[in-house]
Amino acid sequence: MNAGSTAVIMRTFPPRKPIHSETGWEIPSLRAHRSHHPTRHPPRENLMRIPAHRLAALLTAGCLAFTPNAFAQDGSEAATETTTPDPNAPVIEFDATTLDLGEVPKGDKAHYVFTFKNTGVSDLLIEGAKPSCGCTVAEFTKVVKAGESGTIDATIDTKRFRGPISKTITVTSNDPANAKVHLQAKANVTPFVDMLPSQHVFLRADRGEAATKTVSLVSYEDDLDLKIEKIESSDPMIAVDSAPIEEGKTNEAGDPVEGDFELTVTLSETAPVGRVSGTVDVFTNSSKVEKLTMQVRGNVRGLVQVRPSRVFLGNLPEKVEEPIKKTIRVTHRRGGGLEIEKVESSFDGITTEVSSVDEGAAFEVVLTIDGELPRGTLDEHVTIFTNDTDEPEIEVRIRGQIG
Repeated sequence: MNAGSTAVIMRTFPPRKPIHSETGWEIPSLRAHRSHHPTRHPPRENLMRIPAHRLAALLTAGCLAFTPNAFAQDGSEAATETTTPDPNAPVIEFDATTLDLGEVPKGDKAHYVFTFKNTGVSDLLIEGAKPSCGCTVAEFTKVVKAGESGTIDATIDTKRFRGPISKTITVTSNDPANAKVHLQAKANVTPFVDMLPSQHVFLRADRGEAATKTVSLVSYEDDLDLKIEKIESSDPMIAVDSAPIEEGKTNEAGDPVEGDFELTVTLSETAPVGRVSGTVDVFTNSSKVEKLTMQVRGNVRGLVQVRPSRVFLGNLPEKVEEPIKKTIRVTHRRGGGLEIEKVESSFDGITTEVSSVDEGAAFEVVLTIDGELPRGTLDEHVTIFTNDTDEPEIEVRIRGQIG
C-alpha cells in the first residue's frame, strides 16, 4: 500500500438469519449443515434445543412445517415408502362379522354360521379359526377359489351362561391385506326354567350320617304351569325329592323362597368314606327346557381323623446329627373306642412311637429321622393300623429331599 493512501478494511459477516415479523425471533434453519465435526447435533436435535415456548409460537405462526418421514432416526432425510397391493392376491369378505342370535334358552347349544367370499384372484386359504372360551368351532371351509364362498360353523354351549353374552372367533387366512378377521356372536341367554341358587350342589357328611341341601326349581315362562315329569340320579347314594313351594314359604333366614318346586338333595348315610360325584337330571313339561342337570359333589369323612395327612421334611442332610421328630395326631370324631394296633414305615430311616393322649379318642404318633440317609428324593409313607372296620389302614405320605 502506498503512503498517504486510505486503507479500506472489508469485513465479511455471515448471512443474517430471517426474522419472523410478528415474534421478532430468528427462524431456525432445519437444513443439514456440512461440518467437519460428525458428532455435531443433527437438525432434529437442534430443533429440540429451542425453548418450548418459542417452538410453540413458531409452530402456531406457521414458520415450521414437518412431514412424517422428513428425517430418519439418524437425522438424515428419509424417503417415503409405499407398498403396491398384489393384484393377484386373494381377498376375504364376510357377509357380516357380527351375528345377533337373540334369545337362547339356558342350556341350549346355539349353532350359527358366518359366510364369506373370496373376491380376489388366487385361492383363499383359511389357516385357522380360533374361538373364545365357551365357543366351539365345528368346521370351516379351508380352501376357497376365486369367486366362491365358504363358511365358519360354530356352536355356543349356554349351560354356564346367563344374560347377555358375546363370543369371538379369530379367523386367519392368506389374504395379505386382512390376515386376521375377528368375528363376534351375541346372544341373550334366558333361563326359562332354572335352579336357584345354583345347579351345583356340594354335600359334606361324616361316615354314617346323611347330608341334605335344598334347591328351588323356578320357571320364567309366561303361561306355563310348571310340572316335573321325572327325576333321575346317576348315583344311588344321591337322592332327590320334590315338593311344590307353597305361597309365603320362608327359609331358615326368614326370606321368602322363590320358585315353583323345592328339590331336596340327600347324600345317603350309607355312602362310603371318600368323595362322591354324580348328576341329577330333572325333566319338566317346558317345551323350551325339557331337562335340567344338577351337578352333585360330596365328601364323606371317616370317623378316624389324621392330622397332618402328609408330612413334608424339607431338605435333610445325608447324616443326621440331631434326631428330627415329627408328630401325627390321630383322633376319633365321636370320641371313643379307637385303638391303634400298630404303625409301619416303608423307610428304614424313620422309626415310630405311639402314645395315648385321650384313651380311646386321641393318640400321637411320633416319627423320628436319625442316622445316615441315602441321597436323593424321599417319597415314602407310614401306615397306621386301627380297630375301625371302615378305616383299618390309614396311610400318611412322607416327602423330603436328602443331600
